[in-house]
Amino acid sequence: MDNQETLYKLTPAEFEQLAGRLLAADGVGNVNHVGGPQDQGVDFTAEQGAETVAVQVKHRQRPLAKSELREIVARLKSSTYNPSRLVIVTSAKISDEAKSSLDESEPDIPIRIIDRDEVLKFVNEDPNLRKGPMVTAEKRSRRQSRELWLGAAGAIASILGVIASGVSFFVQPTPPPLHQRIETVETAIYNLKNLEKELVDIKEDMAQTEQAAKAIEEEYEKAKELQQLTDEQFGAVKSALQRQSWRKTLLDYFLGFILGIAGSLTASVIYSRVQHRRALADEDA
Repeated sequence: MDNQETLYKLTPAEFEQLAGRLLAADGVGNVNHVGGPQDQGVDFTAEQGAETVAVQVKHRQRPLAKSELREIVARLKSSTYNPSRLVIVTSAKISDEAKSSLDESEPDIPIRIIDRDEVLKFVNEDPNLRKGPMVTAEKRSRRQSRELWLGAAGAIASILGVIASGVSFFVQPTPPPLHQRIETVETAIYNLKNLEKELVDIKEDMAQTEQAAKAIEEEYEKAKELQQLTDEQFGAVKSALQRQSWRKTLLDYFLGFILGIAGSLTASVIYSRVQHRRALADEDA
């Protein structure tokens, strides 16, 4: 990632930190951060020799117009710090024409403008300036890129999984295997019923002796229990064949969870980047 790209990855607060370090590297002494709601347009005060310096920092991606520069100067001059020198540090590109115009309109006070090109020159020439805010912005950008790709990959994988799961739900097994399994169960039940009928006939034939009748009665009761159990098993088999597989249900829940995580991750990164772009466009950053 080149320095200019990283420069615009900085938040307004991080750019202010960079500006403070840059002022010190530029030979300005006793740099003091005073920015806040009641800063009167002054982000830093400093000293250069016996003179008081008032500094305003503007983090912008678009160029600053001449009218904006004049407004900045007017606020710095009218502050209670009574500066004898002014410094504007900005990430925006300031044309030579705008700089000259500002000098001509404010001949009574020296104005130093450190714009994007000079900021990048300082950073390129002094490796120490790349530490701190610049490194933090690079790491944050790489992390957000990884999160964005991870979120997108997770969302795509979940969508594909949901589609595959839906297809498997609507594509029913081929009729022959299912039909054969049901026929097997029905045949077994039919055979049991025939067995019951035969046992009834045998019971009638052998009812001549009490012992034979008792034995047949026991066999008959066992057959009845077996028939009842088989009826219940047959119902369970048919219900299981018609009901959605627990594996598919588990898969649906898992895919929904992954899709939710991926969506949340992607939305978080997008929201962070939108907020950053708004901050760069904010007139009071």
